[in-house]
Order: sequence, then C-alpha cells, then structure tokens
Amino acid sequence: MKLVIENLSKNFDKKCVLKNINFTFESGKIYGLLGRNGAGKTTFFNCLNEDLKCDSGEFYLSDGKSNKKIESSDIGYVLSTPVVPEFLTGREFLKYFIDINKDNIKD
Repeated sequence: MKLVIENLSKNFDKKCVLKNINFTFESGKIYGLLGRNGAGKTTFFNCLNEDLKCDSGEFYLSDGKSNKKIESSDIGYVLSTPVVPEFLTGREFLKYFIDINKDNIKD
C-alpha cells in the first residue's frame, strides 16, 4: 500500500505555501518531513487530513491495482503541541477520548 500525493498546492491569499507537491510514501517505511518554521509542514498535514481545503491536487491510497480516496479515519498523526482541555486532567481526557471512540476501538 502506498500513500500518493499528486500536484498538491495550497495558497493563502497571494502566498504560495505548497506548490505542486508530488510524493509517494511506501508502506512499512518511516518518513520525516523537515523544514524551517513556515515551510508548510503543518499546512501539508492539515490538507491531507482535510482540515484545510487544497487549492489543487489529490492524494489517495494505492495498492498498485486500484486507488482509494483518503478519509480522515485513514490518517493518524501526532501534533507537536497537543491540545488538551485545561478543565480536564490527563486521565479524564483519556477516558473521554476512549468513551467517544469506543465503537472504533478493538480490545
């Protein structure tokens, strides 16, 4: 299985942040995206997760025979600065997260 990115672009007004990004991420390999602040790393993941609308391009999962449009449930990533509600303890937050996702959690 591969994650394929084709011609992904994103602009904010006249500022081009992502310009025709093309890449294939192969299953079983570990990748790291490096870049200075403002290089577009977070924008890339926000587009991939559909938290931001892309201006152009597409991304999909490919098994070599067919392509599957990515859904947000296909993606998991850890933010560098996690957002935890201040009114909950860590334990309460985990319990809350487990409760709202209990139908999707196996074992």
